[in-house]
Amino acid sequence: MFFTFEMKDYMKTLLALITVLWGLAPHAISQLPSNPKIKQLRIGYYTEKIPLSATDAQKFWPVFNAYSEEIEAVQKEMKLRAATLKRTMNQLSESEIQVASEELMSYKRKRLAIIERYYPQFQEILSPKKLLRFYYAEEEFPRWVLKQLRSQNANRNPRNRW
Repeated sequence: MFFTFEMKDYMKTLLALITVLWGLAPHAISQLPSNPKIKQLRIGYYTEKIPLSATDAQKFWPVFNAYSEEIEAVQKEMKLRAATLKRTMNQLSESEIQVASEELMSYKRKRLAIIERYYPQFQEILSPKKLLRFYYAEEEFPRWVLKQLRSQNANRNPRNRW
């Protein structure tokens, strides 16, 4: 019985850690825009995926930059909090882990609130088709960056291809 109790606690802690990491994984690349090269890649990628007229681009980029800064700020907060939780996970009680999970969910809610707040502005600038392309590009960009990095690594170190 004692072993079962320990295993349950271990599994709950493991589940909480997986939940935290799973919640951060899609946004990990989103932390990269602070890097100027990644910002340039993002601009190029979005420009390719959302063919903007000169007028659209003039309106779109300032709104996107403000939107992106707000998203990055929330994600930075979430990343810092998650890092702290990761370091202290083993010392937390079950109720503290529950509170931490709720806190991380609040960051996700903040991110969603930003997306919802900027949606009407993007709607005014972009046609429905371009708006949909923008949201697809936003979801696809992190995977595209990872694919590019893997490709570069494979080309640099042929032994790691398999």
